Amino acid sequence: MSDRARQFMAFAALKGYYDLIEKKNEQYDIEDKKELSNEEIEQISNTIKELEIGSIISVIYYNKTRYEKVTGALTDINPERHTLRIIKTDIKFDDILEIIT
Repeated sequence: MSDRARQFMAFAALKGYYDLIEKKNEQYDIEDKKELSNEEIEQISNTIKELEIGSIISVIYYNKTRYEKVTGALTDINPERHTLRIIKTDIKFDDILEIIT
């Protein structure tokens, strides 16, 4: 009789599945982009002018849904497109919140 009851016991066939779903849902939490003051914009602009290709920097930037921090070698600064590139990540000047050198 106990063997028959065992077949109806719940088991987690999809172990970790619900944790994965919860983690995926967190990605859809949208953070508002912060408005920078003129002083903050000027400070970021001056920092960009002083950057050298190949230097290791960290940039906190807005990626369309939330702020992210990327750290790595600065591989390109494109004044015409108003972007800088850290390894393979292109970042628009307007999306930068902070540059840490």
